Amino acid sequence: MAHPTRYNYFFNLFILDCLTYGGPENWDDIPNECQFPFQDFHGKTHNQCAELGKNQPWCPTKVNGASVPTQTDWGWCGDCSGKMNPKCSSANHKTLTDTWRRIPGGKHAGSNSDQSLPKGWYRFKSGGHDAVIPEGSAPTGSGNGEGNDICGTGGTARMSGSLPTHKEGEVERHFCFEYNGLCDHHNHMKVLWCPTPTKAGKPFYIYELKPTYENFGYCAQRPT
Repeated sequence: MAHPTRYNYFFNLFILDCLTYGGPENWDDIPNECQFPFQDFHGKTHNQCAELGKNQPWCPTKVNGASVPTQTDWGWCGDCSGKMNPKCSSANHKTLTDTWRRIPGGKHAGSNSDQSLPKGWYRFKSGGHDAVIPEGSAPTGSGNGEGNDICGTGGTARMSGSLPTHKEGEVERHFCFEYNGLCDHHNHMKVLWCPTPTKAGKPFYIYELKPTYENFGYCAQRPT
């Protein structure tokens, strides 16, 4: 998603105009536009949203004369559009919690499959925590021709490239299914960074998954 930029002559750089989508209890009664640049309480200058002690990127919506944020006037950045992507609502995606999807899952535990999984947006949870499809190559398989020793399916999905940042929002990534050391059955699917409107929650990712081949499935691990 493209956003307007403005040029800051003092700092000699382009700065993203960013609208927040939520924040503290008084957020509805304060400006929702980020104020860049700003200085944190250690004197470091920031030209974009940052975590700075919170659980997801935020920015000040008011600063004092020294460009230091106030304690009460700030907001969550998300993708800077000023709203959450509706796909991030729990009503618009499903959560997969099957124990066979957990990585690491010990020895190969059967032939679970997502062959009949309907195409749609999905979130992964493992042991009550958010999880993600692994990136890069899988660990070496068992060598018995039955797949990798990481979860309960014959061929596990792997993603090429990194997870999107809050600024990227929704991206398309390349996926393949790794079986016995080989990654095949290539596909492209979308991944979306999702914010959370609560101070206690953490951002998460959802995937637009497609049905797989027989004995292939989607497994997930805790983010590193």
